[in-house]
Order: sequence, then C-alpha cells, then structure tokens
Amino acid sequence: MKHLTSEQVSSVVAGWSQDENEHQHASACPVCAAEIERLREVLTLFRGSIRDWSEGSQTTKNLPRPASPRHADRAHPRRVVWVLAAAALAVAVAVPVYQDVRDRELKAQADADDLLIESVQSQLSRSAPMAMQPLMQLVVPSESDLNSGAADRREGK
Repeated sequence: MKHLTSEQVSSVVAGWSQDENEHQHASACPVCAAEIERLREVLTLFRGSIRDWSEGSQTTKNLPRPASPRHADRAHPRRVVWVLAAAALAVAVAVPVYQDVRDRELKAQADADDLLIESVQSQLSRSAPMAMQPLMQLVVPSESDLNSGAADRREGK
C-alpha cells in the first residue's frame, strides 16, 4: 500500500478516519507513523502557544512600541503613490487600445453585414431562380433582342 496522503494523516490525527486500513497502515508503516506523530506534536505546540497567548493577552497591552514608527509611515505613502501612478498609467494605455480594437471589430462586423445584405438583395432581385436562368433567356427576350427587333421593324423587315 502507498503511504497515507496528507488528508488521510489529518483524519487519523483528528480521529475522523473510519477506514481500518488507514489505521493498520499508520501503525505498520514507520514513515506514516512518524508523520502522524510530527503532526500531533505540532498541534500540541500550537495549542500551548494559543493558551499562553490568551493568558498573557492582558500583559501585552503595556508592551513598548517600535522605536521609529515615523520612518515606516514615510515609505508607505510613497509606495501607495507609485502604485496609484502605475495603475493610472496602465488604465490610460489600456482604454484607448481597447477602444481601438473594439472599433475595428465593429467595422469588420458592419462590413460583413453589408456584404450579406447585398448578397440577399441580389438573390431577391432575380426574376427566376439560378437553375431556371437559361430557360428564362429562351422565353423572355433580352434588352439587346428587343432593341434589334425594334430596329428590324423600322427597316421594314
């Protein structure tokens, strides 16, 4: 069996593990047993430090303050000013670039829409479907045929 995962080790230490295989592996494997023991020690130290802190919280109110808090305060506003200036510069550059890209996309979409409308208009303006165009040329005379017929009538043919 592979070693226990960190989640499995945590559940064994917390007492949440219901899997008997995990408990058997933890007792048989020296690596996993050492990991479980290390986690227990860390939690014991943490519990002790929390108790010490809570018992000594009344005494920490009278601790002396740092020697030079003014020096730390001076650096902080300068950093804030630089961060704000960098953010303003980034916005000043990003907004026009974004608008230019957006305008190009809108123009490309408008051009595509115009082409589609022209295509639909040309399809709708036909007198007959594409498949019947050769037949229509036989039935309906073209303008050149009409003009030559009018010329023939004038000449008396």
